[in-house]
Formats: sequence, structure tokens, C-alpha cells
Amino acid sequence: MTAVKRFFYQHRIFFGLFAFILIYETVVGNNCSPWLVNDHFFVFYVVDFSMGFCSRILPGAIYRLLFNEATTRAVSVYASVLLIVFFAGVCVFLEKLVLHTSKENKMLCLFFVLLFITGPASFSLFVSWLGVIDFYWVLLTLLFFVFLSKKQLYILIPFLFSLCIFVHYGAMVSYIPMMAIIILYKISVSGEKGEKKLLWAVFSLSVIFAFVTTLYFMLFERQNLVYDMQEFDSLILERGAKYTYYYDYEFYKSISAQMGVSADDYIFSDGNLIMRLLKLVQTQFESTFNRDFKIGSMQELAFAGLVLVPVAGVIFSAIFEKVFKSGEKNAVKKFSLSLVPLLFLLTLVFGTLFSTDTFRWLSHTLLPLFTVFLYVAYYEGDSIFNGIRRKLNFLPVPAAALFFILYASCAPTL
Repeated sequence: MTAVKRFFYQHRIFFGLFAFILIYETVVGNNCSPWLVNDHFFVFYVVDFSMGFCSRILPGAIYRLLFNEATTRAVSVYASVLLIVFFAGVCVFLEKLVLHTSKENKMLCLFFVLLFITGPASFSLFVSWLGVIDFYWVLLTLLFFVFLSKKQLYILIPFLFSLCIFVHYGAMVSYIPMMAIIILYKISVSGEKGEKKLLWAVFSLSVIFAFVTTLYFMLFERQNLVYDMQEFDSLILERGAKYTYYYDYEFYKSISAQMGVSADDYIFSDGNLIMRLLKLVQTQFESTFNRDFKIGSMQELAFAGLVLVPVAGVIFSAIFEKVFKSGEKNAVKKFSLSLVPLLFLLTLVFGTLFSTDTFRWLSHTLLPLFTVFLYVAYYEGDSIFNGIRRKLNFLPVPAAALFFILYASCAPTL
């Protein structure tokens, strides 16, 4: 066997998963359509920090640092390459998980891996909405796992927490607490005293970096803007954008007539810190519920719920058993895993109340849950999968296969 053949054979799980994701996302996730950045997300790539030191600008600043001009074709190629690299990175870690799992539970592990990369709350969001700013949350999360896998890179993790806020401080209710939970769990399974101390320091710094960055942008972002709204809009239209409503609202709290609502510019009026933050939440809440349309049909949402509830239920059951029924004595491990359901509820409530993008936040609710579960499964192995096998003994293989087909086929139409 040649070296090349040996390499492909040794990494056949990676190549199989990678090919599966690309085919699945092309055929099912994007309905055999080209991977293109639409006009609504194109605007993220015409901004940079010369307009102001603000959140929601980092992706555009990176793009404009690399390329002189933004066109739909160039941005689509750029976003597609990043997404494919992301898929490859995910498959590297998933291969490690499958190979690390005992032979007895390998097929069950692979089943959950396939559930993770398919379905109504998976990576299809980032294909259908190619170039969406949320993608950079999961890209930074992938880097987080890279850094967490090497002790020498631990010290870089706090900067990833801040960068997630630079993308958008909505990460504070999804990917940032997920990463914090995983650091705590990593502390609980680390066997070296020195490594535990280092991880505690990284955890503390990461949380501080995230909160300080969030508070800074919430309080001073408006003052950091270089242009007024008309000048800002003129500049991004000059650079090729066709819509201005996203930054009009996010930076200036002005909602265009096409959105069907209006908002007062009172968020940044004088007042104490608590009142200003409360007004920010109030305005976001009003803008959400004044809309008479939530993205994603009720039929799609109901069907997604039907297939997601049993999957989430099995994951919660496995975590509950590990925390409360296994006789686990590790207090840090129990505490970290007990936070998982709270994270799920936090993201679900936030996404329901403060966003009109239903399936977008459904993905941001399920992806962190699945990620924590698979990370825990890597370390706990048989103790996790054996419990799941006992619970699913009643389910014959053909029924599980049918469920997977239904689950994987209901990627939402966005």
C-alpha cells in the first residue's frame, strides 16, 4: 500500500464525513442551489474599523484587509472557502471522537455525529445564509477547540471570547457560555495540577474579557461611530451594498420603513447605566414583537420540533444521568454539566423573545448543546453511550434509520 493510500485509509472517517457534509449541504441544505452571498449579507463585507470601533464589523474588516474590492462573486468565493475549511476542521475533531470510541459503541457514536451535522438546527444555516455574520461565532469556536487541544495555546483562548463579542455580543447567550462550560469540564478531567491552575486562570480571564468587551460595546459603540447615519449609508452603498437597514438599526437604532416598524432614538439618551441597558432591551423586544412575521413557517418549525425534541431529550437524559445518577464525585464536573440545560434555556428564551429569525436561533440553541455532549462523550466514552444504548434498546435499527432520514431531510427553507 502506497503512502497516499495508507493516509486515505487511516483517515477514511474524516474523508467520508467531509464528503457527506459537502453533498448534504449542497443537495439538502441549499436545495442544489449555488453557494452565493445574498444582498442582505453582502453588507457585512463592505464595512471596516475606519467607520468606528464597533462590534459587527470584524468580518468585514478582515475581508477588506485581504481584498481591495467587494463583489458578490468575490465575497461568495471567500465565504465558501471559509465554510469548507470550517467543515474540514469539524470533521477532524469528529474523526478523533469516532476513533476514540470503543468498538462496541462506535456505530452509536457515528449516529450522533450524523445527527450533529444534519437536520433543522445544524450547519445548513451557514450554507443557506452564506456569509451571515453568525458564521464567525462557530469559526471562532472551532479555533477554541484547536487551542484547547494544545496546552501551549491555552493562553490565546480569552482573546477568542473577546473576538466573539466583536462579531456580535449575542454570543453571550450561546457560544461564550458553551465555551466556558467546556473549560470547566476540561478542568474536571485534567489529571495535572499545573494544568488545572492554568485552565482556571484561562477560564477567569476569558469570562472577564467577554463581559468587559460586551459592556464596552453596549455603552460606547454609538460614540465610536465616525459618521452619522446618512454618511454611513452613503459610504456602504458606494462600496456596493444594496441594503442599509441592518447597520441603520444596530448602530443608529433607526428602522427603515421596509421593516414595517419604527423605533425612537432614545436608547442612547442621558440616564444611568441600568436605565440605558433596560431601554436597549425594551427597544429590541418591541421591534421583535411589532413584526407580524417570524422567519420560518410554522409548519417547518413544528416539524423541526418533532424531530429535535427526542434528540435533545436523549442528550439531556445522558447528561442528567452523568450528573445525578452515576455517583459522580467530581464537583467541578457536576457543576459544569448541570449548567448545560440552563444554557439551552437561556439561548432558547433569548432567541424566541429577541429575534425574528426563528431557525437562526434554533441552530444557535442546538449546536452548543450537541457540541458539549460530543465533547463530554469523548472523555466519558462508554459511560455515556452505554446509558444511551440502554434507553434506546426498544428502537430497532430500521426505525432509527427512518428517523434519521426524516431528521436529516428537514433542513429549513430560509
